[in-house]
Amino acid sequence: MTEEQALATGQPGALNTEVVDDFDYGDDRGQGFENQSMADRKLPVIELLQSNSPSVVRGKGKVWAGMFRNTVTDEVMEQVLFIPAITDHCFTEWLPRDDGGGFRGRHRKDSAVVREAIARNNGKSIGKLPVPQPNDKSGKVIPAHELVETFEIYALLLSKDGEVMGIGMIPFTSTKIKEYRTWNTRIANFAPTLGGRKFSPGEIPIFAHRVALTSIDSPAGGQYDFKLPALSPANGGDDLKNSLLPPKDLRYQAAKKLHDDVKTGLARAVYENASQDVGEDREADVGF
Repeated sequence: MTEEQALATGQPGALNTEVVDDFDYGDDRGQGFENQSMADRKLPVIELLQSNSPSVVRGKGKVWAGMFRNTVTDEVMEQVLFIPAITDHCFTEWLPRDDGGGFRGRHRKDSAVVREAIARNNGKSIGKLPVPQPNDKSGKVIPAHELVETFEIYALLLSKDGEVMGIGMIPFTSTKIKEYRTWNTRIANFAPTLGGRKFSPGEIPIFAHRVALTSIDSPAGGQYDFKLPALSPANGGDDLKNSLLPPKDLRYQAAKKLHDDVKTGLARAVYENASQDVGEDREADVGF
């Protein structure tokens, strides 16, 4: 099985070269996926659950605020280990929760709808930017949609043992953007000495890093038990070097393949299955 076929299957342990004798598929390994690419897959959103998230409300104490949910598999977890492949900056469009809620689209940061919404907001992208909607044919007023600035991390998802479990996208909006920017600044400025060579800031590929995603309590407090994301090296501590992958590691190569698929437009996250909490946090837009 090639690295591309292994990534395409998206199955637990797909990149594990160890094969159990009873499941040695021989020359049949990977067959049936030859004509597929990332365009044939649903790329899940990894959403941070809040106290008012539907999964928490339905969970009856078994799912709680601060956990993470895979919007395609519906799996929930306390920590997400991942390898970032590429980041993107966009604006997501939502119908306000009080009007029924729901995802209405994703827009490039330089699109006309975004430029117009920022202009209406006195040149600021902070907060929920209203997007007026035309009345329907009967003249009924349609509620304005809302644009939310979103920073995305497309990533390979890892098990606790470091094996590839699938792919996903981690969004950062509103007060969560501060953590994304802090982490991104840190790895972009990372300039280690490896193998006797001194690297300059920005030279280490983003998909050489292994990262742990956890949650913390919002320092702002307030009406809701609001959680914020926290990003750190997967091996713990503050040493980025100990969490690096070498270029020959199959996980590095698979993350690089995902990078290329996202960059060429083959892979795009499925926001339709995400809850409204991805697009809003019900807290004041502070901390930028």
